[in-house]
Amino acid sequence: MVKNVSCILINKTKKLNTPTMETFDIPVNNMMSAFEVHLNDGNGENNRILFSGPFGCGKTFFLKKFFEQNKQRYRAFHLFPVNYQVSSNRDIFKLLKYDILLKLIEHGLINDKEDVSQLQSMKRFIGGNGKDVVLDLLESLPQIGGFISGARKLKEFVVKYKEEQVANSEEKYVESIIDQLPQEEGSIYELDNLTGFISQKLKENNNFQNLLIIDDLDRIDPEQIFRILNLLTAHIDNQSYSSIEQKNKFGFDKIIIVCDVENIRHIFHEKYGQNVNFSGYIDKFYSKSIFEYNIRSEIKGSIRDIIKPLIEKNERERRAVELMYRICEPLLEKFVMEGVLQIRELEKLFLNPSEKLDGFSRVFQEYQVHEKSFDYFFINGFFLHVFNKENLKLANALDICSERPSGHLSLDGGPFSMGFLFGHFLPFIGYSSLATLMNEGSSFQSGGKVFHFKIKMNDQAFVRDTFSTIFFDKETGNEIPYPDIKIKEQTIFKAWREALKVSHNV
Repeated sequence: MVKNVSCILINKTKKLNTPTMETFDIPVNNMMSAFEVHLNDGNGENNRILFSGPFGCGKTFFLKKFFEQNKQRYRAFHLFPVNYQVSSNRDIFKLLKYDILLKLIEHGLINDKEDVSQLQSMKRFIGGNGKDVVLDLLESLPQIGGFISGARKLKEFVVKYKEEQVANSEEKYVESIIDQLPQEEGSIYELDNLTGFISQKLKENNNFQNLLIIDDLDRIDPEQIFRILNLLTAHIDNQSYSSIEQKNKFGFDKIIIVCDVENIRHIFHEKYGQNVNFSGYIDKFYSKSIFEYNIRSEIKGSIRDIIKPLIEKNERERRAVELMYRICEPLLEKFVMEGVLQIRELEKLFLNPSEKLDGFSRVFQEYQVHEKSFDYFFINGFFLHVFNKENLKLANALDICSERPSGHLSLDGGPFSMGFLFGHFLPFIGYSSLATLMNEGSSFQSGGKVFHFKIKMNDQAFVRDTFSTIFFDKETGNEIPYPDIKIKEQTIFKAWREALKVSHNV
């Protein structure tokens, strides 16, 4: 029975004879189309959008790609408040506006002396610094953080600012100063000159839809999360508010909040309690429905391309290549479909293939086995490489897969391969000696079922000096073929998790 295992796997090997990725690029055409439909749902009335997906799934990359491809129709103001260095509650509002102002400069919407003069005439008495807005903006650049993509245009803007600074005197500021004094920034009634200036500049060119994107919202301080959300929607409930912002804050055509809504839900209940209605709170931050960003099917279809560089690095290791095709590839697909492996880890796997994955071995009580004696060493080494050698990440992935319903693990060979995979993990559960495992065997119990097994040395050339697991009937001692084990997916991952506790102490 065991003698046929390697032959079955070898005969099914497929070579990569189709064009593969030169750079890491998951096809997202279907998701692009779905987002386009969602963006324009309701005859343009879908003006507040909650764009949700787990951390590391490629939300930012997707949005940048989408709006780059549609830049003739949309003008995106993509902000990352996670980069802000906020020292007080009011700072978050100031930095948001200054960040938008930088984007206006980047888009070329502030490009003449009149704009510069208008900004220069605005003084910031809030906080007591008395500086004009432009000077305060420039001094706030380190607080805003991140990469300023419009650096050249910002330099041109600063040159014009210096020219206007020489040409204008303090007396020309007085009227705007008086207008500023009653304002309380960040309140429902806050509409200072800078907010009005931003709204005015957005309106001047009607050839585009202007979109404000607030990215990584769930990665900032919880206090600031809800301050930003409340700031962006405070005018909705205020019927007497200025017509400038009747639709969205600052007059944007659409506002897109990017986060993992489940993280926001957790943070909300941590802050306000489990009994407070989260749905009633979050509903006003989107107009139609939450857009769930999910490209798992697309990623699954690209797994073979993603592991291609790794296979090429290990092409001389025949058994390693075989295991990557027949075991690691479908397990990667399973992890992707369960949401425990994100595009960020897969990109690292593609860009940083390793030449050596089987980097540890198991010392039994009386004998230290070679690292190639058990396929478990290679499988574990592969996935520790995938999870950047973070044992806990792999352990968490196995915990999740051991609890989820079956359905995403598809192995060539069906029930045979399921039993074969299951057997890889069993010798490492507990601390039985090598002699005991070979002669008497051991057992593993899961879901009310007991699996009795032994290990056996293979004698074929391809797998000589390696061990395989065989199952047997406790009463008769007869061997049970792999297809007759009838193992569930959850049980396989439970066994792997138990083995990881022993081999890696996690």
